[in-house]
Amino acid sequence: MKKLTFLFAMVFAVSMAMAQTNTATVNQSDDSHEATVDQTGSVNTATVTQTNEDNEAHVTQVNENSASGFSVLSDVNQSGEDNLATVEQTSNGSLSAANIVGVLETKIVQSGDDNEALQIQGPESYKMGKAYASINQSGDDNFASQHQMSYGNQAYIIQSGDDNTAMQAQDTDLLFPDDDGSYNYAMINQTGDDNWAQQEQNGHANIAYAYQYGDDNKSIQIQNAWKSDASVLQDGDDNFAKQKQDGSLNSATIEQWSDDNKAIQKQSSDANRGVSAAYDPLNDAEIYQWGGDDNFAKQKQSTPGGNIDMNYGGIWQNGSDNCAVQVQWGGFNSATVSQTGNDHKAFVTQNQSVMQ
Repeated sequence: MKKLTFLFAMVFAVSMAMAQTNTATVNQSDDSHEATVDQTGSVNTATVTQTNEDNEAHVTQVNENSASGFSVLSDVNQSGEDNLATVEQTSNGSLSAANIVGVLETKIVQSGDDNEALQIQGPESYKMGKAYASINQSGDDNFASQHQMSYGNQAYIIQSGDDNTAMQAQDTDLLFPDDDGSYNYAMINQTGDDNWAQQEQNGHANIAYAYQYGDDNKSIQIQNAWKSDASVLQDGDDNFAKQKQDGSLNSATIEQWSDDNKAIQKQSSDANRGVSAAYDPLNDAEIYQWGGDDNFAKQKQSTPGGNIDMNYGGIWQNGSDNCAVQVQWGGFNSATVSQTGNDHKAFVTQNQSVMQ
């Protein structure tokens, strides 16, 4: 058994105008390793490389009050089984308009079975932006979770194997409530059986994509946002997809290519943003189910009523024994249902409020 704990902390008592740089590198081989990197100060860089089984790595970088550079980078590479990697990065730089944009980048690559990866960038009350986080896992029974704060962030999770779980939160209730983020991008790509993926986003103009290739997949995406997009693509058997959007000018799309799929989408708006024709429709929800039997699709759209723009909901099914349900509450809504095959059922309910 071989253990290595590497602590790297720098505290400066010099002029703030001076550039300061931290660096930590840990390379390990053989079995059952442990590495810890802890850096506090300015522009930090940490690299941990572990090979073989039962590795564990913890990286913590703060980089507080760094007005120049904003560079906090972390790279963890693990090869083997039963690996664990945890990375926490907190910028805490200047909140002025000129310095609010920071550079936080972290990557975790795990190869083997029963891996676990957790990455967190930004503290609860800090508005950092333009951070990058990626987790790549190859093997069975993997777990990956990423959390990013505020605006302009990118999060990627790629999992190859069976029984994988992926969670990404960008300014959401998974860890940090009462924060709003904008222009965030989140993507989950899973290949294998029995995968599960969840993404949550708050704010404005966010994008969330979930791609699942295999059997028995489950995907849940939640956006409490305005002018945001959420999309789920499932290719396999017995998939389940659920998307929920609260706000206006949102778009939700679910596409399923297999048998026995179930798709549920819900969009609700509590404010009248439908003033300009360029903003039509208020919300857009579409479900596509192709090449399989026994599919179920349900969409519900609600608005406060009155003089507002319409919602649009569309369901397309190609196969046998499909069921389509669309419910729209509010005014000036539009619904489309297209079914090709035998023994289909379609239910459309529209309730228009009195114009104010």
